[in-house]
Amino acid sequence: MSLTTKTLFLAFLLTLLLPEAGIGQRDSFFVIKLGQVDLPVFDSFDLYRNFGIVFEVPSKDEPSTIFLGGFTEKAEANRVLEQLPNHPTLHPQITYLEFKRKKPMRTVHLALFEVGTPIDWKGFFQQGFPVFAIQENDVIRVVAGDFKNARRQRNGLEEIKEKGFVKAYTKSFPEEMAIKIGKFESGNSQEGYLEESLLPQVEESTESEQHAVGSRLIMLSASDDLYPPISSGKYSDETRFLQAELQTLGYFSDSLDGLYNRQTEDAYLQYTAQDPQWLKYSILGNHWLQNKIYPVGSLTQNAISMMGAQPDIAVPILNSTNHPMAIGYLQFYKFLKEGPGTSVSSVFKDALEKAARGKDPDSSFYQKTINLGFENLPDILRGIAFLHQMYPSFKVPCWIFEKYPKISDLAFTPAPAGRNFPYNVEDCEGFSDWAEVKTLKAILKDLEIASTDSLSTLSLLYHTGFLTDDSLQVALASWEEQFMQQVSEWRSKNTSNQRTGTVLTVAFYQCLLRIESYFSAKNAGKEDALALARASLRLMVGDTFQPDKP
Repeated sequence: MSLTTKTLFLAFLLTLLLPEAGIGQRDSFFVIKLGQVDLPVFDSFDLYRNFGIVFEVPSKDEPSTIFLGGFTEKAEANRVLEQLPNHPTLHPQITYLEFKRKKPMRTVHLALFEVGTPIDWKGFFQQGFPVFAIQENDVIRVVAGDFKNARRQRNGLEEIKEKGFVKAYTKSFPEEMAIKIGKFESGNSQEGYLEESLLPQVEESTESEQHAVGSRLIMLSASDDLYPPISSGKYSDETRFLQAELQTLGYFSDSLDGLYNRQTEDAYLQYTAQDPQWLKYSILGNHWLQNKIYPVGSLTQNAISMMGAQPDIAVPILNSTNHPMAIGYLQFYKFLKEGPGTSVSSVFKDALEKAARGKDPDSSFYQKTINLGFENLPDILRGIAFLHQMYPSFKVPCWIFEKYPKISDLAFTPAPAGRNFPYNVEDCEGFSDWAEVKTLKAILKDLEIASTDSLSTLSLLYHTGFLTDDSLQVALASWEEQFMQQVSEWRSKNTSNQRTGTVLTVAFYQCLLRIESYFSAKNAGKEDALALARASLRLMVGDTFQPDKP
């Protein structure tokens, strides 16, 4: 299965939900045309995900057209258009699409989400029926179907309720309104694939050409894949970019000796020039790597993460969306800047109520939270904690715990009655998300070597007293020597192994240098910093080098 089909598609094509009364009366809807591209440029459209569904209308002879929306009213489209962030090459404009009416489709309504809200599709795929998505302005509906008659629709409803969708209900839509988003692939909780079927014909009113809306998507999804496919003919520009990036990392030259600086650069340039596929291992050289793996809501998440240090950048981003999480953090910022006030507490409460709508929060804990005055920091942080319970895909930013350690510890304790909410907290002060570490893990993944690290295990290293005894230092040095000897022996087997082994060696030492520098900056001694760096890498790559590939 290809990388594309192994990516869980969290973004999907746009469609329209007609008003419940008068189904079938509308044959057009408003969208925002973002631009045309020959191939999807993923990070170019990442900015727009929080404002609606981004979708592609392919064309046989012309570049694909990228749209955002849809909206039942032009005023709503105008409102969203005014909120869109500026882009250097895209010039969004409002237009509308027309569709051909088809027969009603009987479905079971499963869930309702606000646009920009992270959606965990796993449960929907597992419930056993085809899953469809429908957008109406600021909400996305998830439905199951298509049932041939009312009796099967009712039977499907009962079966779906038995599987945990207790609030499901029957509802019919015109067939062209609902877009089939895919199937869950049995045995893999992280992946899915899109149904390969053409969708109805739509016509953009400003052009005469008919477009067939196919199953190709703008992939703006969370993914375990750390690199995109490399297009032929691109490697020369990428190599120059990589060379410039490697030259900026020269401040490691005073640390460990080995494959770095000129040797590192030459090794990468040599092998990437021979075969462009090796560009996927470029250290910090892949701009897509830095933007591609955030889930839906990433724009809001990024703003929340940077709010502690760069509120001047974060606040405008949060102001661009009506997501309750953004509203809550904006009121938090307003409280810190201006102090308590009626407007802060009332808007904050509205955000909590909106977050709880359609969900099933612990009623006693919700009432206890919603009745707070939100006129002091403990109340505000308790409200922030509640928002993270309602939207578990959003990560609690590290700066909250760094700036308000005691208050935040109390605010983020489990709810009463033993209900334990699994807070999703950023990897505070860790290095699992560093580009060097991701590069090394990408190579290990390609070699089918399982990584053994975990955040809980690595975090023990981050907060040590940086003291290691002589025997541990000797043992770790011996492990490094044996591991790299195994890599060297594997490299000597054939030309392909030689290229991969060289890149792996470079990535290994760059991680070692980077992590050693990290511990040195924490005032660890030279021997301790090196030992801790080796211990960290041992957790990541394992005790021995045993690739499944020959």
